[in-house]
Amino acid sequence: MVDARAKLVTMGDISDRITAHFHDFAVEALGTSTVERTKLLTLDTLGAAIAAREAPGCRELHSLVTRWGGAPEAGLVGYDERLPARSAAMVNATLARALELDDVHELGLTHATATMVPVALAVADTVGATGAQLLTAIALGIDLGCRLSMAPITDLGGAGYVPRSMSRTYQTGTLAGSLVASRLSGHDVETMRDAFGNAYSNCAGNLQGLAEGTLSVRVQQGACADAAVMAAELAGAGISGTRESLEGKYGWFQAFWGGRYDLAPLVDGLGDRFEVEAVSIKPYASCKYGHTAIAAALEIAAEPAFSLEAVEQVTVRVFSNDCWDLVCEPLSLKRDADALAGPNGAALAQFSLPFMVASALTRGGMTTADTELAGRTDPRLVELLGRIDVVLDDTTRGLGELPEPGDVRVRLRSGAVIERVARRAVGHPDLPMSTDDQVEKFRWCTSALPRRRADAVIDAVLHLDELDDVRELTASLYGGF
Repeated sequence: MVDARAKLVTMGDISDRITAHFHDFAVEALGTSTVERTKLLTLDTLGAAIAAREAPGCRELHSLVTRWGGAPEAGLVGYDERLPARSAAMVNATLARALELDDVHELGLTHATATMVPVALAVADTVGATGAQLLTAIALGIDLGCRLSMAPITDLGGAGYVPRSMSRTYQTGTLAGSLVASRLSGHDVETMRDAFGNAYSNCAGNLQGLAEGTLSVRVQQGACADAAVMAAELAGAGISGTRESLEGKYGWFQAFWGGRYDLAPLVDGLGDRFEVEAVSIKPYASCKYGHTAIAAALEIAAEPAFSLEAVEQVTVRVFSNDCWDLVCEPLSLKRDADALAGPNGAALAQFSLPFMVASALTRGGMTTADTELAGRTDPRLVELLGRIDVVLDDTTRGLGELPEPGDVRVRLRSGAVIERVARRAVGHPDLPMSTDDQVEKFRWCTSALPRRRADAVIDAVLHLDELDDVRELTASLYGGF
């Protein structure tokens, strides 16, 4: 851990180095694996956004932002309108996060791609960037967002645990996203520093919406994308921003993380190793904290001795207070059938570990259909919810391990017990989806999109670095269907 004030005296704020890296990095400098991985993350994010076009909260936000109006700078995924870049980024990022299908960097506890792709796409669409410029900005943004998220030192459980009230996703999305927007806008390095400082001045995003299961969680992703583009636009207009935004007396590390941080994850290998390689693709439409438990439940459901009717009790163990707080607390709400059937039920289900496990045992997974009203009120699932218990055990093998193990134990009426522990879910870099699997996920997400347009989006994204103009992609991505 470093002393922020002493660091300033010797080096200046670390944001200077980050900004210079962002400004100077050459388009052709990305390695082949980083390029290909960034393409797949981009495709996955666009698929998640298209799937959410009619999701609760997204329709209402689209109507609101359309009423705001403004310059027709950038398009909206799945809609006909062109709006200011800020508004386009806001809508598209909300769509990307809404159904909890977007990827996650598990070590950083952050949804970086759902911010970076919409921000980059909105600005690139506005200025007419090339595909290579867009791809490079996305890769740099995801990398920085994940690195920033890993820098704060926090205890996820144990004696030193203090609940995380603020989200790294929205704060680092605003910070890193501002440099994505600034780079694509062609700003010089001093203007980029102002953009980063303006972004810090507008950092926000708490976790209360996750605790209550509200639609605000979806819009928070859009709000940080909006703030990122606004920060770059303010800088471009000559509005100066803070220069000690990370390590200053009131900088991000101090103000939000109590001065507890480690610069190593932020700067080690910067420009040589990209965190896009460590991002997990989601196979299930829920908070990533529950994916290993879903995987364990699916293993149990595949056992010949298992039948839903024979289940007497299901016990799920979680190994950190942080996981407990996000997807289990309060347990009375997270497994409340009436609340899950209510107006906020879809968002609640996405962050309810009992619901995730019940869905896996009952229906063999957790898709977006499972969070719709019919899925949330399925009598079999509702009946099983009453027999699911979740216990916190943060003193054992899983403490501090990310992703933490999924430990599910099913006791049958016969007295037999089936228990499985899953340490990885499909989509994790250690258990990756193939390119074909990810294309198939995109097709599932975009089933409402005409096949010709879906094929065009796939082809454009998989050849993104070869496009002379990003509008070769957006021609198929934008517009109603």
